Amino acid sequence: MKPSRTLLSLTVLLAGVLPAVAAGPTVTDPNLVVTPIVTGLNAPTTMTFLGTNDFLFVEKNTGRVRRVLDGALQPDPVLDLAVNNCAERGLVGIAVHPQFPSEPYVYLFHALSPNGTDTGCANDSPANRISRFEWVSNTLTNPLTIFEFPSYPGVLYHHGGVLAFGPDDKLYAVTGDQSQFCDLQNIACGGYDDTSVIVRLNDDGSVPADNPFYDEGGPLIRYYAYGIRNSFGMAFDPVSDTLWNTENGPDVYDEVNRVRPGFNSGWRELMGPDSRSAGSSNSLVVLPGSHYADPAFSWRDTVAPTGLAFLNSTALGAAYLNQLFVGEFNTGNLYRFELNGPRDALLLSGSLADRVADGSSELAPVVFGTGFGGISDVKVGPDGKLYVVAIRNSAIYVIDRVGRDLAVVSLKAPKKISLTSKRPARTKPVKIVIQNRGPETVTIVDAGMLENVLQLTIESLGGSCPLPAAALVLPKKGFPITLKPKKKLNIAVQVTFDCANDNLTGAGREDFRYTASVDYSALGTGADEVPANDDCPRAPSGRDKGCGGKGGADVLTDVAVRSN
Repeated sequence: MKPSRTLLSLTVLLAGVLPAVAAGPTVTDPNLVVTPIVTGLNAPTTMTFLGTNDFLFVEKNTGRVRRVLDGALQPDPVLDLAVNNCAERGLVGIAVHPQFPSEPYVYLFHALSPNGTDTGCANDSPANRISRFEWVSNTLTNPLTIFEFPSYPGVLYHHGGVLAFGPDDKLYAVTGDQSQFCDLQNIACGGYDDTSVIVRLNDDGSVPADNPFYDEGGPLIRYYAYGIRNSFGMAFDPVSDTLWNTENGPDVYDEVNRVRPGFNSGWRELMGPDSRSAGSSNSLVVLPGSHYADPAFSWRDTVAPTGLAFLNSTALGAAYLNQLFVGEFNTGNLYRFELNGPRDALLLSGSLADRVADGSSELAPVVFGTGFGGISDVKVGPDGKLYVVAIRNSAIYVIDRVGRDLAVVSLKAPKKISLTSKRPARTKPVKIVIQNRGPETVTIVDAGMLENVLQLTIESLGGSCPLPAAALVLPKKGFPITLKPKKKLNIAVQVTFDCANDNLTGAGREDFRYTASVDYSALGTGADEVPANDDCPRAPSGRDKGCGGKGGADVLTDVAVRSN
């Protein structure tokens, strides 16, 4: 027979949590923490997820695709491509098919090697290529060329490389200008060479018939946008499905852009707002159906913005839902932007109301994180957390809620209670000790916050007495109560045993068993670091021994029931 139970739920809300003091990246929200997943990497550029706690990342210079499974870097690469890795060339883009694993494809953007080995600046790359690989037995195999475009001799920079699948299941890819001067850079010359564009392709490399310039024929059929100097980031707004990108300027006006079909970003005539540029939007090369729009945000002083991502989850808190996060390379800052209601502009005020940061002093309202040492990618994982690839720090980080490790370390209950017809009810204390074993200070603000986290379960192991009632005894020293790391808090619960409804004829006895635990799901903050140690008792091996670090035991109360 299953034991009957009564449940007293007491919530200890974790408030006023301060960030751990640590070297390396930090964020401005004290309820969030930055944790390295893997370190000591070789020029990690970008990443993509195969599933929860399972992702791939690429190494720019080695051409290797590496896997991290359950937080552990797997010893062997899943693929090793021969690449030309001079300057901004190399293995620089990765994306997984949106229907993975039923469509088991992974896409890579890479600069080809001229001789089948990894080569540097002594060699030129014959071309840049997007290849589709099949995921088979934890390796990438069966390559298929999806798209290939020129790698101009001697041009070391602005080859692009970002890959992203849109909500339409189409593959989007960015190419840089490679220092060219022609129509796609808004210099009329009558040619289209696949530079300075975002291409939009089907997953097999064919061209969708609804592309904005499809009716123009030739190379234009595959272009979604043009006039882009160079970009290291693309992401789709999960609310509006609109594409956004980052764009690197020459020595002024890096940009964040909202990219609609047929978008002309303005390079080489414009960088930053039209009103601040020496050029003019009236001088742009206008393809049929194209349009220009000022950047959603610009940095007057270049920061080299890279990856960007919309946080389409509440894993870091409801306040961040669908906000835009942008990484940058120069100082390793991570920026955060809120969008307006129509999702067509960023909400900016004060000195940023003109949508331009005129110097670092104006950036404080949008700086969310620092110390990443050169960000190359920002992604949202299947778990809803924010992941940052830091190429200069040779690491990949995750941003998550602050780790909380609050445990029940002791439970003491009365050993024996006698109830008679003259005294059918008795109240006895159950004493519970919880300890803060985490690195963060925990503050219990008031009695109203004692609701969800600490649970005391009382089970009847047989007998006719009703399940006892339980009531929390508030601490005498009052609130707030601050628990620093390793500190303990004593909590008392008054438990009342009452057999008044029984006839109390004859003698009998029944046992009640107690279990106290910390329930982190009630806080919505994820699993505890050591959940097994949060259950007290843990192993039934005796009676009335309490529980703690040396091993657990059942905590039982004998209730002897007899008539006078």
